[in-house]
Amino acid sequence: MTHQSLEQGTTGADVTYTSEWTRAYDANELLDSYTFSSTLNRESFIDYEAGILLSSQDFFNGQLTFEASYAADGSSIFTNYFYNENNDLIRTELFERDANFRTIKQINVYYDNGVISFIDELFYDENGNIGSIIYKDADGTVVQTNNYTYNASGQIISVEGLFADGSLRFTEEWEYNSDGLLTTINVFRADGTLEVIYRYENGELATGEFYDEDGNLIETVDYTTSGKSKLNTNKRERNRKHLQSRITRGEQVRTISTSSYDDEIRWISKK
Repeated sequence: MTHQSLEQGTTGADVTYTSEWTRAYDANELLDSYTFSSTLNRESFIDYEAGILLSSQDFFNGQLTFEASYAADGSSIFTNYFYNENNDLIRTELFERDANFRTIKQINVYYDNGVISFIDELFYDENGNIGSIIYKDADGTVVQTNNYTYNASGQIISVEGLFADGSLRFTEEWEYNSDGLLTTINVFRADGTLEVIYRYENGELATGEFYDEDGNLIETVDYTTSGKSKLNTNKRERNRKHLQSRITRGEQVRTISTSSYDDEIRWISKK
C-alpha cells in the first residue's frame, strides 16, 4: 500500500516548485519506505523495517549530500558530503553516535581532484570534547596523534603531539584570562625546551615568539599588522578545513573553520 501527496509553493526568490511525498507500507501496514522529490532538485529516500528506521539518503542536483544508518541498539552513523563549485567532492564527514546521540568518533576525509588527500580521525570523551585526533596520509598511514586535556569549563589546557611510533613530538600549555579567553599557548619540544609562545588578544592570535634550542629568541611575528601567517621561513604552513565539534548543554554545535597548522600539525590559528 502506498500513499502519495503533492505540494506546490513559491520560494522567497519567487521560484515556483512542486514537491511529492510517497509513503509505502508493508502487509502489516507498517511504514516500509518514504521518498521525497522536489522540482528544486532535492530528493530524499528513507527505508524502514517493520516501521523501524534503518537508513536515509539526501541528494541535491543528483549528488549525495547526506546519508545515515541506524542500528537496533539505537546507535547511528551519519555522513555529510561537500562539493566545490565544480561539483567535485572535496570532503566527507562521518559521525559515529551512540544510543544517546552522543558523538563518539568522527572521520574527516579530504579530497583533491577526486583523490583522497588526507584523513583526520577524531575521538570524543564522555563530555563531548575531542580527546584525540589521529592524522593520516592518503593511504591511511598514521602521521601524528594529538591528545587533548580540558579544564572544568571544557577549555583545552594541554596538547600532546606524538609521532606515528608513539614517541613524543611536542607539548602545549594553553592559558586563559578571567573572562575565559585564550591568552597564551606555550609550545615545548620533546626535550622540554620552549619552542614557541603564541600570545592572543581578545581571543585572537596576536604575536608569536620563536626560540632556538638554547632558549634564545630568534624571531617575533606580529600577526595583527604583518599579515604574516607562517611560523618562520623554514616551516611550511598547511591550511585545512577542520570541523570542530563540541556538545554544549546536550546540543550538538558544529563550526566549520579554516585552521592553520605547521609541519608538526600543531594548531596555530583559526579564521
